Amino acid sequence: MMLSFLMFFLALIIPVHVAFIAMIVIWPIRPLSLGSLVLTTCLAAGLAIGATSCAFFIWLLVFGSPDRGFIFLEPVFLIMISSGIWILSRTGKRTRSLEKTKEVKEKGRMEAALLVIFCIAVFSAFVVSVLMFIYKPHGTWDAWAIWNMKARILYRAGDGWQKILLSITSGRPHPDYPLLLPGTIARLWSYMKIDSLVVPAAISLIFSFGTLGLLTSSISMLRTKKQGMLAGLALLGTVYFILYGASQTADVPLGFYILSTVVLLGLYDAVDDDNKALLVLAGLMAGFAAWTKNEGMLFVISVIAARALAVLYFKGWKKALNELAAVCIGLLPVLIMVLYFKIRMAPPTDYIRAQTTAMMLKKLVDPSRYLLVVKEYIKQIAILGNGLMFILAAYLIFAGRKIDRNNLPTVVTICGALTAVLIGYFFIFVVTHNPLAWHLESLGRLLIPLWPAALFGFFLIAGGD
Repeated sequence: MMLSFLMFFLALIIPVHVAFIAMIVIWPIRPLSLGSLVLTTCLAAGLAIGATSCAFFIWLLVFGSPDRGFIFLEPVFLIMISSGIWILSRTGKRTRSLEKTKEVKEKGRMEAALLVIFCIAVFSAFVVSVLMFIYKPHGTWDAWAIWNMKARILYRAGDGWQKILLSITSGRPHPDYPLLLPGTIARLWSYMKIDSLVVPAAISLIFSFGTLGLLTSSISMLRTKKQGMLAGLALLGTVYFILYGASQTADVPLGFYILSTVVLLGLYDAVDDDNKALLVLAGLMAGFAAWTKNEGMLFVISVIAARALAVLYFKGWKKALNELAAVCIGLLPVLIMVLYFKIRMAPPTDYIRAQTTAMMLKKLVDPSRYLLVVKEYIKQIAILGNGLMFILAAYLIFAGRKIDRNNLPTVVTICGALTAVLIGYFFIFVVTHNPLAWHLESLGRLLIPLWPAALFGFFLIAGGD
């Protein structure tokens, strides 16, 4: 058992180490600070998990079951990449630290009190997560019926994984759902040689607290430490974020990659050295969102369109084309893999299989369906974050707005992308083949992945420095 957990640790730490070095080369921040270290570590963890999940899937397609060859070759390959990146970093350029550009003097006592409250909130969220893992070690229904079950198929089925994965349709396991989360879990089980319940629980913790760390550190760097901790407290105050984070489902991982995409776009806008590598990495993170859940594909389309329009307005069409090209360089490799899975392996989504075009058109002209969806949208958005929407609105009124001109393209991108996603969800509900009232119960869960990115955009706007 001790050897299994050692292999689990190595299977996590080696890719994260490589990704961390890559992040330092892509965006070297000097001098190092706690905020930059947390931000780089969180992005590196997401990059490592996404990349190794893709590599694991490709190995399964080419070689079948992950035998000893995979467990031996992957670390060797990763160490070689790490060495090459380190050598390149010796001659790499140094970019300025965002934190050095701020001249804001924050009140020591207020910041210290806020730090104590923030630490208490983080510890409380961790305790709640651990208790939920103890109470539901297999996760919630979606976790064991969809994500963990698929991970066990990838791990246990050997060369027959494709046939078994796509033949199981009872109990709504959604065989068309992408495989980032199951692939990550199955990969770690392959190293451990046992399908331990610790793995999906640990991955849930990484994504939950990685999202928190990414939101807090990015706002701290782009605004102030006080604003960063307030953003973190707003996320921790969202009880459903903590619960879904510990549920072992893909909602919070999807939210992590959505947040990573917009944070990297924000960092690119804030830095003056035109570091296109940040845009490439943003595209890669958006691709991982599409590899996490079907909703991630809608986000990819939305963020590409919103970013193109924002840059076109603020920077001109040449800049828009250059940025779009850089984002697509990172996006396309993962997107090609997702499309391969969707077209060659997965069955059509339920919305296509379960009804005809005529049935959907009939629903599109039914005003009663629109009214029901609008009512649920108003209700769920109003109660999002357990009433935090009203607290944030009051904070914005009293603190006012303070938008850095460099952050304007980022804010417009976030607003446009999230609005487009919500519109997409709206029409999916309108034409759903499921009973509409029942299906609308999932709206609150669909809002959770969008919430961290929405908070990031909000605190780029809000004053109170």
